[in-house]
Amino acid sequence: MSKKARLGVVLVVGLLFTGMVVSGAFGAKKLSLLTEEASPEAMDIMDRTVKAYQAKHPDVQIISEFITWDEFYPRMMASIAAGNPPEIIKTDVNETNELVVKGWLLPMTDVIDRFGAEDFMGYSRCVIDGKDWTLPVEYGTDVLYYRKDWFTKAGLEAPKTWKDWLEAASTLTEDVNGDGIIDRWGQVVPMKRTRTISEFFLNLLWGNGATIMAEEEYEELGPEDITLEDPRTKEALVFLKKLYHYSPPGSPTYSWGEMRNVYYTGKVAMTQYEGRVLHETLTYAPEIAAVTGAVYIPTPTGEPGPTAASVGGYVVSKGCKYPEEAKDFIAFMATGKWYVEFLHSVPGHYIPPMKSIVWSDEYWDHPVFKKYGDIIKTLIEANERGIPLNREWRTPNPVTSEIIGGLVLTDMIQDYIVKGTPIDEALSKCIEEIKEHMPK
Repeated sequence: MSKKARLGVVLVVGLLFTGMVVSGAFGAKKLSLLTEEASPEAMDIMDRTVKAYQAKHPDVQIISEFITWDEFYPRMMASIAAGNPPEIIKTDVNETNELVVKGWLLPMTDVIDRFGAEDFMGYSRCVIDGKDWTLPVEYGTDVLYYRKDWFTKAGLEAPKTWKDWLEAASTLTEDVNGDGIIDRWGQVVPMKRTRTISEFFLNLLWGNGATIMAEEEYEELGPEDITLEDPRTKEALVFLKKLYHYSPPGSPTYSWGEMRNVYYTGKVAMTQYEGRVLHETLTYAPEIAAVTGAVYIPTPTGEPGPTAASVGGYVVSKGCKYPEEAKDFIAFMATGKWYVEFLHSVPGHYIPPMKSIVWSDEYWDHPVFKKYGDIIKTLIEANERGIPLNREWRTPNPVTSEIIGGLVLTDMIQDYIVKGTPIDEALSKCIEEIKEHMPK
C-alpha cells in the first residue's frame, strides 16, 4: 500500500518517508496515533478528520503514523516493549485482548457509554473484567467472491459445500489460451509467512466444527485444553492442501494484497476476503465487478458456519499523558459526517458495528451500495456469524491472539502444505509451541 500522506500544518520532512503526518500547533497537547489503515483513502480521511478536530481543539496536536497490516503487529509490540507506545492505537480486537491482559491499556467504558453499549453488534466489543477496552469502528468477516460469468459458462453453481468449492476450483483452473500452460486458477490461497493464511485456515477449522482450544476461562487454560489433535483439524488441513493445488504458482509469496490483486486482474475465479475486494475490483476492473458474486464461506455440510472476524477499533495506551483528549478524539472519529466518510472511503469494507448505523439511510446512501446491494448485504449478514480470533468460545482468550500474531498457526500450515512435513509432525510441533503461551 502507498505510504504517502497529505501534509499537515507542520511537516517534519523526514517523517514523510515513514508514513507519518504531523498536524497542529507547536506547544499543543501531543497525541501520537498508530494505525494499520495505510490505504490512500483511509489516510486521506484521517488527515481531514484530524484537521477538523484540531480546528475545534487547537490545543491538541495529532501525530499520525500509517503502516501496512503485515508490519503493524511487530511495530506495535516493539514500541510498547521500548516503553514508547503511541497514545492512540488502531488495533484489531485480538491485539486489544492481548494488550489488556498485559496491562498496557486504559479502559474505554466511558467512551462506549457515549454511544450506548446495546448498540454494538455481535462480538464487536472487547469486554474484560466488566470493562470495555476499545471503541470498535469497523466489523468485517470474510466471504467468498466468485466470477459469476465463469461459473455460468462452466455450468457451476455458487459453492456452498467444500465439495462444491473444490469442484469449482478444479474446473476453473485451466489453460484458457491453449498454449499448454495454465493461465487461470480456481482459488487463491495466500501462503506467505504472515497471519493471512492463519485466518484463511480458521474459516475452515471453525466451519468444520473444530477449535484451537477447549472452552475454558483464560486463567484456567492448560496444555490439556489444546484441541488441535481433533480429527476435524486434519480434515481442514487436508482440504486446504487440496484447494492450494488450484492456487497460482506465486502463492508462497502472497498475502492480503495479492489475494485481492489476482482476483481483479482476472487470474483467479475465487478469493475470500472482506469488502475491500469489491472496492478494488470496482476501481481497477469495473467490468469484473459487474460479474462478481459473493457467498458465505463454504462448509462441509453447506450450512453457514462461524468465520474469522476482524473488529477494528481505537484504544488508549496506559501511559497516555492526555487520556481525556485522546478519548474525545476517538469519539469524534466515530461520530457524524467524519465517521460516515470513513466508512464510505472503502465502501463495503468498513462496516459499522453499530446497529443504528449499519442499516441507516445515511450509511446506505452510496452508489456502490445501491448497485451492489446484494454483496453488501452478504457482507453485513456474514458479520452475524463472525467471531474475532480471540473468541472461539465467545469469551476473550489472549492465547489465540498471541499464537496467530506470533505466526504459530502459519508455521504449521506452511510446514504441512509448502514444506511437505507429515501432518502429525506439523501438528505436534504447533501444539508444543502453543503450550509456551498458556497461562499455566
